[in-house]
Amino acid sequence: MSLRDDLKAYIDGELNADRAEEVRRAIDADPQLQKEVEQLRFLGLEIRRLAAEPAVNGREAALAAVRRSSRPWWHPFSPAGRFAYAGALLVLLLGFALMQRPLRSQFLAATVASESAYMDAGAESAKMKSGGMAGRMPAEAPADQAPAVDTPYSEGLMSGEGRSGPGASSATPPELPDLERRVIQTGSLSLRVENLQAALQQAEAIANALGGYVENQNDSGSQTQLPRGNMTLRVKSVHFSDAMNQLRALGEKLSESTNREDITRQYADIEGRLRALRAEEESYVTMLRAAKKVGELLEIKERLGYVRQELESFESQRRALANLSTLSTISLSMEQRVKPGQPEKGEGWAEDTWSSALNALTSAGRFLGRLVIFVFVFAPIWLPPVLLFWWLAKRAKAA
Repeated sequence: MSLRDDLKAYIDGELNADRAEEVRRAIDADPQLQKEVEQLRFLGLEIRRLAAEPAVNGREAALAAVRRSSRPWWHPFSPAGRFAYAGALLVLLLGFALMQRPLRSQFLAATVASESAYMDAGAESAKMKSGGMAGRMPAEAPADQAPAVDTPYSEGLMSGEGRSGPGASSATPPELPDLERRVIQTGSLSLRVENLQAALQQAEAIANALGGYVENQNDSGSQTQLPRGNMTLRVKSVHFSDAMNQLRALGEKLSESTNREDITRQYADIEGRLRALRAEEESYVTMLRAAKKVGELLEIKERLGYVRQELESFESQRRALANLSTLSTISLSMEQRVKPGQPEKGEGWAEDTWSSALNALTSAGRFLGRLVIFVFVFAPIWLPPVLLFWWLAKRAKAA
């Protein structure tokens, strides 16, 4: 009897001790025999498991059942393997999501630390300034309280003028003068005119006569569309009502709207901040000239640079508000009237459809581009599990 014929008897324990020891040594020395023994064992387990079920028809079906049952738990096609890989992918995604919170917390902590260091440096600078300028000028008020004390009296204190000795602190500052009202006026007007080009020229002449100008202008018209024109006019605020009345007389009014926004308080707050920052700048310049140590020079220069940046920012805001309140904005839209007996032109559906199709194509291209970028960026998360699954599937197929 050959060795392979004794494998089943060896597995079932039917051989004597000498023959069983001989078969065991042969199995240990031959990997092919080891594989056959493993298949026979799984076949026996499958037969016992299906003892109460209908028998498998055919040799191929039996071998397929054996192969399915012989797959290890980590195999991608086994039920346990599917759950294992799905769980691993879920753990990776959760780890990536949870990792964002510490990074965000570290970023916020670093931001708070930098802000705290900056405030500490400002406090130390204030101490240096109060020590170096003692007897020459009083301590400076905090920046957030600057608008409340930015008066001509406070400016005199900052420059060292107007002091009258120890009793000067009980003096009452003079009242603030009446603030000049600043209002942003905007208007929108839609007209139907007899001659579009003539109306556009008349509107430009009205703006120039009232001390303003045409900010932008465009007109359109084709074989399928009526001539239309749009203008943005800037006129002096004192002439806003006159400009609206004169423009309204150019044709038939279709729609009109006006809006007024009072920015007096906002403008006054910005001017107060500017006064406080200029006084602070002068103080730092004085301290910079009197500084002796390199550390003090660097610290004062850093603070002075920050103050000057703030000055530029508030100055640009003040100029923008002054421009908006000095010159009002009027949006003028005009269309040409259809003459009696002249057929109305179409709405240009073909051009609109073509434009809509191009916009849709552009949007689709942008979406695909964003999708490719997202797939590439998240490749470290999804690529390793996919490659592992592919490798295991290829290995199982080859076996």
